Amino acid sequence: MQAIVALTFAEYAAKPFFPNCPIPQDLVKLFGAICLCLLTAVNCISTKLSMKVQDIFTAGKLIALVSIIAMGVYGMIISDTN
Repeated sequence: MQAIVALTFAEYAAKPFFPNCPIPQDLVKLFGAICLCLLTAVNCISTKLSMKVQDIFTAGKLIALVSIIAMGVYGMIISDTN
């Protein structure tokens, strides 16, 4: 399960560097593996630090979600549906 999340994250993180061409899959796999190794190392070093990292990532997800919802509501308000 975590491998799928890491690969998805790697795909989205690499996309800005390859706007007009396909992303090399080897790069996606390498970046996903590095992310998994980094998170595993943080967890092995300190579970408290791991919890803080998890809290930061969760806050980032919530901020992104609220931003998307707010932009959608704003778009609905200013749009002319007549």
